[in-house]
Amino acid sequence: MAEIEREIKLLNVNPKAIMQKMKELGVEPKWKYIQDIYTFDFPTIQEELKVSLEEFNKTEDKRRLTAMLSEIYPCFSKEERKKMQYLLGGNDLLSYINEEKDMTRLSDKEIQDLISEASSKFKKWIRLRKTGNETTITIKKIINADKEYQIDDVEELEIPIPNIDSGKELLQNLGYFPTNHQRKLRIAYDYANTEVVLDKWPKIPPYVEIEGQTKEDIIKAVKDLGYKEDDIKVMNTDAVYALNGINLYDFTDLDFDENEEKQVESLLNENSESKPIKKHSLIAISGMPAAGKTSVSKKLVSTIPNLVYFDFGAFFRPITFYLMKEKGLSIENIKNIVKESKIEELMENLDLGYRDNDGAYEVSINGHFFENNELYNPEMDKLTVDVGTCFGDSLNGYIKNIVENIREKNPVLLNARRPFAVCDDISNHIFLKADFQKRAMRKAELNGTPLKDTIEDLRIRDEKEKKAGFWKTYPFTKIIDTTDMEVDDTTELVKKHILEYTINKENNITKGKEQEESCR
Repeated sequence: MAEIEREIKLLNVNPKAIMQKMKELGVEPKWKYIQDIYTFDFPTIQEELKVSLEEFNKTEDKRRLTAMLSEIYPCFSKEERKKMQYLLGGNDLLSYINEEKDMTRLSDKEIQDLISEASSKFKKWIRLRKTGNETTITIKKIINADKEYQIDDVEELEIPIPNIDSGKELLQNLGYFPTNHQRKLRIAYDYANTEVVLDKWPKIPPYVEIEGQTKEDIIKAVKDLGYKEDDIKVMNTDAVYALNGINLYDFTDLDFDENEEKQVESLLNENSESKPIKKHSLIAISGMPAAGKTSVSKKLVSTIPNLVYFDFGAFFRPITFYLMKEKGLSIENIKNIVKESKIEELMENLDLGYRDNDGAYEVSINGHFFENNELYNPEMDKLTVDVGTCFGDSLNGYIKNIVENIREKNPVLLNARRPFAVCDDISNHIFLKADFQKRAMRKAELNGTPLKDTIEDLRIRDEKEKKAGFWKTYPFTKIIDTTDMEVDDTTELVKKHILEYTINKENNITKGKEQEESCR
């Protein structure tokens, strides 16, 4: 019997790391296959309404009409339902179609406009898929397709059939015709009441899809794979392609290129006994504003071989500049984006990229890397704190993806207020602190601003950071008071600690906290 399932995605994954993780969880693939997928579209709601009304007028059979309007009913807003009720003479839409014998009001333009608006939040299609010797027809439905999806918004109704030719014949006899064909690699696992699948489609990075009948089972599988709830994406494959700047339906026949064929072949032949992909150490420097984090971090990268630097500010500053300077958004606008859960939509439009610039990673927006003088100045210092406070932890998943990709090649030094909110396996976390007056003097000298103004600005910034939770008490491997230290002296002390505690022990890092202290 067909079952309704829910599904989520984890994007831009390392496929071999996922396969190794599943092995560590005690699960081997149930199968590895190249899949052939044919997509068939349903008629639009407008087309279906017209046919349903014509059928009712001829036969007085309103089952088709009732089924169609009941399906899109959740897409009406409260205001739209009230307006619909007024136009239908006081009857709710579902009551009207169930109780009334005259359906002529549904032909009114105002009612049809409301139905058209609701249908823009609804998507339904048929997928015919061959996986090895198994073939299925799946009816997929998404409600609220123009918003950020939640797990419960996506439903699947899957039915097994004998073979792909039978499926094509059945669907075509029902009046459906394929709109496109795609080929992809799928590696599937049964795990803890869910199905975990690793998908590689042509032209986009691999992703993981997790299906299950309960939200709780799905979230558990996500966490067991080493991800957080913030990493969850509820979206269809069209949207994943759109994130990569590709319209899936520009291709009526989508297949792997030569390089992708090699990757697919490697994954199909991946030995289950293969060694795990090594990830290098994560080292973090946190601290008070103007205590020396950034200056020390930049010097460290030039003196410790292979160490690279990622500043969370280098993630938030270009986003801040783009939103506030180029797009003219206010802090209130950004708060509303977060409040209305439109972050996914925003990030899709930003198209983030990154590159290594002499050991320090920079982030781009829509392919553009900004100049340092645009991003690093007193005004941007303040705006970035404000914007970062607005977003809170909601962008952590995007930061983590960048960090995880970087550390496959090099040990990474993170400069951040709360790096542990993004990465849960930081092996060495150093905190820099200093006297308020000393920090203000440094800031004034660096920015060329009057000390009196700098003191006030720093006081306000300290208050914002404390309120945002940046100064809570956390365990650190080393706390350094830089009040009476020059940058070079602090750098040498931090470098010594990193080399002894992390880099020289990278192949044998213990989970114990040596020299553990707390920021008081």
